[in-house]
Amino acid sequence: EIANALSVNFQFRNDAVYAQPFPGLSLRFTDADDTLVAERRFEPLEYLPEGLAQLGLMPSGSPVQVNLEILDPGAKAINYEVSFYASEPKKLP
Repeated sequence: EIANALSVNFQFRNDAVYAQPFPGLSLRFTDADDTLVAERRFEPLEYLPEGLAQLGLMPSGSPVQVNLEILDPGAKAINYEVSFYASEPKKLP
């Protein structure tokens, strides 16, 4: 819908038996030679829908749907990878 934008949609789930902090997300795009083309990190408040962000902790066994609208990394970006990192919990403003 927006010129030069890319929609990235995926889902993940907390498989632990306990609630835990939402992770940070790293989204990487590489070319055919696996050379990094673009990378962006997202803190939970940047990717979570408002209702989930207010929970503070990711419930056990519950899926989290992520919908990101980002700048298109270009034609060379043919592979992508989503990974997680520990993020310091932050309060909503």
